Amino acid sequence: MLDEAVVLDDEQVEALTASELHAYFRPCIDAIDWPDGEYHPTPRQPRFDCPPNHTVYFIGGAGGAIKIGFTQQDLHERVKCIQTGSPVKLVVLATQNAPKVRERHYHQRFAEHRLFGEWFSPAPDILAEIARLNTSTTKEAG
Repeated sequence: MLDEAVVLDDEQVEALTASELHAYFRPCIDAIDWPDGEYHPTPRQPRFDCPPNHTVYFIGGAGGAIKIGFTQQDLHERVKCIQTGSPVKLVVLATQNAPKVRERHYHQRFAEHRLFGEWFSPAPDILAEIARLNTSTTKEAG
């Protein structure tokens, strides 16, 4: 555990830069990433493996909003559940085997395009990330 706890209020957290936030939360992240669950102040190789059923996905339909989400369920079952609340046919635009923290990363990265909750406008940088994921998936499969 850390020797000294630092507590920031909401105003202080909002004033932090991305790198400062990363440094502030890094001990928490490190504790989660290490195989034994203990915080190690000396550099060690973090665990990057992810169970095959952990999926970060981008779904959308008919040129409208894009949902960036995470599931441990079968992806097609998850899409069926979301489809019931959508007036347009939804399709999977891209997927990535990744932990939930990756979904949060995307939500923060694309925050300026957020419409509501996990739904984002189809901005060029989001579409570029979808294309990048599809290209890397194609390379891995080929």
